[in-house]
This record gives sequence, structure tokens and C-alpha cells, in this order.
Amino acid sequence: MNLHFANIFEAMSDAIPESSCMVQGTRSVSWREFDDAASRLAAALFAAGVRPNDKVGVYLYNCPEWMVTFYATLKIRAVPVTINYRYIDQELGYLLDDCEASAVVYHSGFAERMEKVASTRRDRLRLLIQVDDGSGYSAVESHITYDSILRDFPRREREQRDPTDSVLIYTGGTTGLPKGVALQVGMTAGGMLMGPLAERALGLDRPPGLQFIDFALELHRRGEKRVACPVAPLMHAAGLTLGAIPALCTGGTIVFLPRPSFEPATLATSIGTHGITTMVIVGDAMARPLIHHLEEARAQGIHYDFSSLRVIVTSGVALTTDAQRGLFEFMPDVTILDQAGSTEGGLGHRRLTKSNYLLNPGFTTFPGVRVLRPDDTDVEPGTGERGLLACPTVAAGYYRDAKKTAEVFREIDGKKYVLAGDWATMEHDGTVVLIGRGSSVINTGGEKVFAEEVEGIVCTIPGVVDCLVVGTPDERFGQTVTAVVSVRDKGLTGEDIAAGVRQQLAGYKIPRRIVFVPEVPRSPTGKPDRAQAVRLAKEQLSGNQSASSQSRPQDLQSETRAGIRGARGSAA
Repeated sequence: MNLHFANIFEAMSDAIPESSCMVQGTRSVSWREFDDAASRLAAALFAAGVRPNDKVGVYLYNCPEWMVTFYATLKIRAVPVTINYRYIDQELGYLLDDCEASAVVYHSGFAERMEKVASTRRDRLRLLIQVDDGSGYSAVESHITYDSILRDFPRREREQRDPTDSVLIYTGGTTGLPKGVALQVGMTAGGMLMGPLAERALGLDRPPGLQFIDFALELHRRGEKRVACPVAPLMHAAGLTLGAIPALCTGGTIVFLPRPSFEPATLATSIGTHGITTMVIVGDAMARPLIHHLEEARAQGIHYDFSSLRVIVTSGVALTTDAQRGLFEFMPDVTILDQAGSTEGGLGHRRLTKSNYLLNPGFTTFPGVRVLRPDDTDVEPGTGERGLLACPTVAAGYYRDAKKTAEVFREIDGKKYVLAGDWATMEHDGTVVLIGRGSSVINTGGEKVFAEEVEGIVCTIPGVVDCLVVGTPDERFGQTVTAVVSVRDKGLTGEDIAAGVRQQLAGYKIPRRIVFVPEVPRSPTGKPDRAQAVRLAKEQLSGNQSASSQSRPQDLQSETRAGIRGARGSAA
């Protein structure tokens, strides 16, 4: 059996057909039902003219149908394409044009948008399949329903596949417009499943040479089946590659939360109800609301059962020390696997426990990771010298974007690397410490301020829920460090935040302007939406306060005296 996800899933469905592989709410899907649904959906796609290398968009919330669509598409050697479910008309149309989609499977709540976008693309979109999400929208007459496919189409026979088949994962747009990263299935499966990262994400230790199917059967025999909950959206690479796929490839179960929105109470309850062993979250964006809920629940005498939870995987957004402390307070026995990298290429991970997290260890890198000077030579480890992070990659590049591929994917010393603009230092032991992304650097009076560094400090201030730091125009200094902050403590002032930063960072890094908003703008995957943060800051700083931003009529904007005093100063 070659390393192809469809082949592995078929082998699991043959070996453990009645075992549950997916759960959402009260619904449970067995391996037999998973394979049956994927086989029928594959038949429908093929009957509509979808052929190998054609693109099938997955425009769904996290649910069993997401994985069925992924599996069915790979069964016929077509290419599954991840679609951000928050995209509206123009963005959705852009992505469908960019990937040249032949079919889309979407939730019924998106029906009106899907029909509008598809109406000008009939020549290419061969099939539109609507999945009922309980939103009350009736099926579009020209589209076919998912339920009718399961009822009316026969199972498609299995076929030979090639490990060069691919998956197209669209980035979250942190480096510009979303771009499709083409990943070969075989190389991705090999890197993901044969290496240690995915197994550590599941808290497993697979003996060398033992096939996945044999390992799965052994886990079932021992009663140690893994149960993974990708809280992060599956369109986010970490939710798919560190949660859903490793669980299925070891015969485990995926638990999907019942509703698309992140509900900390539902997650906390689900861990004990379903015996979740691994959950995948998006850094502080999910950890902080969860911790806040657990604190409130404890105050009310409510306690949750986390005894089954072994690993928390976090990726996409930084998990600050303050958030780590909060998670370990309620889940002292878990291991936090802090995964760093991007869709284009992985950096490595930090394995944090209650006993070592305060040491703030660097990231243990994947083989071949380098930190480079501008002349492509390596920085000297242990000197604190900053350089650009270069990660080995198996990605072919950006789909249909040769210019951006040439900028980001480079061959250095005969090997292929991705340089996404992340700055880092390398320690004596070879671990890497991330500093920030070049695109988020603020130039204030000639001083360079890494936004992520300031954000990490602001988020440790009691009462702060979330923060993004951006540069806003300044006549004197070019840009001014500006914090866009959401708070739990309505009494918190801009002076309080500036004072908190002053205790740990140099004066020029202290936010001179602080804008309070009800919610810090982020993408569905939790990644920062800095462009929207800048717009919110400019609106409020100019006095044009939008109704949606008026969380604190007093002190909505705060160009703090403390910040002004320290902005040009040295470290406090």
C-alpha cells in the first residue's frame, strides 16, 4: 500500500468497519459509513466529469462531510481545495477562479452566495453539492443535495492511485492574498505520518516499521484508540494535518464540536463526554477564552473532567506564557505541542509541560531548518544574531503564481527552502527562537519593532483578552506603535497597558496609541487581520468611531502619557 490517504482510509474501513471514526453531537459515523459515503460522492463527482487533477472546493464548517469530501475527491485522484468559510462573494469568486474549481461542496447556509458566485462560472463549475446544515435554507434547484447523492448514486469501485496526487491548501493570507499551496499526497503523508510530530500530537509511539493498519489494530486491541478534536477549522492546515488525518490514519476517532462558533463550555464538556485525548487549537485566540470560561466555572463550583486529555496541539497564533500557565492550571498532566511553521513549510515544535514551560524553550527544528543572513550564510548559533528563517519544503510552490513562488520558494546550496519572511535567532543547542514576521515590523523613527513581541507582553496584562499591534502613520516618526486591544476588565486604561509593557520592553516599543475594540480582528483560523486592525485604529484615532467599535465610550482611544514619555526612551 503506497502512502496515499485514500488508500489508508480504505484499509481502515476494511479492517475495523463498525468502529466509530467521526462524532459530532449525538451523531456517530462508522468506518463503513465513512467509506460508503465517500464512494458514492466519488461516483457523483466522476459522473459530472470531474477527473484526476480537477479541483473540488470544500466550502464547509468542520463536520463529517468535510472529511467525506476530502476522501471522495482523493478516491478519484482529483484535488481537494480548502476554502475559508467566511469568504464573501468577491473573495470566494477569486479563490474559485484561482484554483480553477470544477465542483464545490458547500453548507446550505452559503446557498445564496454560492449561487450568485456560480452564476458567472457555469462553463467550468460542473457540480455544486449542498450539505444541509440546519440553517433553514432550501436547496437551490440547479444544485444537487448531498443526501440525494448518498441515496441515488452507487458506490464507485476502488482504483489505483499515485502518491503524486495532490491537495491544495490555501494560506490564510498573512503574506498577501490567499495562495494555494500544492502538496503531493505521498510526500505529505510520509512527512506527516512517518515522522514523530503527528505521533507526538496523538501521544503515541509507533514501533519502527509497523504499518498504520497493524498499529491501529494493536491500539484497538489494547483499548487505546486515540480521539482527536480539531477545534481549529479543518481549512487551517494544523486542524487537518495535526488533528483529523493522524487520528484517522491510526484508526482513531475525530470529534467535531456541534456548532461552527467556538464555545469554550461545549469544548470543556466534550473532552470528558467523548474521552478526547488530543485537541488542536489556535494559540491564544482559543486558549484565552477557554481559560476565562474555566475560571468562571470554577468560581461557580463547576469542574470538568479532563482526565482523558493527553496533548494540546497549538498552531497558527502564538501561545503566550500566560496562556500556557492558565492551561496547565486546569490541565496539569497534559503536554502542549506548540507547532511552528506555515502551510508552505514547517519549522518545528516545542514540547511544553508544567515542569518546563517557564524555561521558555526554543523550537526543536525539523531536519534542515536554517537561519540565514542576507547573503544566505548561516547565523552564528548562540550569538543572538537575527536572520531569516529558511524551512525545507515538499510544496511545489504557489498554484498559478510563478512570481510569488520565485520570491518565497528558493534553492539554496542545492536544496529547496521556503522563506516566508519570519525572523529568528538560533541557540547554541540548535533550537530556534522566533522573533516575528518581517511584514509586521513597525519602523518608528528608525527603530524596528516586532509586533508579535509587543503583543505577547500586552496579552499577559491582567484583564486583557486579545491584542494586535500595528503601525499607524505619524508625521514625526513615520509610524507609531499602536495597540488594538480587547479587554475583560472595563476599568483597564491605556496607561495601565503602557505601564505593563514598560516593565518588560524598551521604551520605543511601548504603544503610544491604544485603541479598545469589542473584538480584535482575526481570520477564522485565528490569524491576525492586521489590515482591519489598522483601519479600526485609524477610524478611532481620527474621531470617526464606528458603532461596532464602541466598547468603551470613555477612553476608546488613548495616546497615553506613559507611552509618549517612553516612546523615545530606553528600556525601563
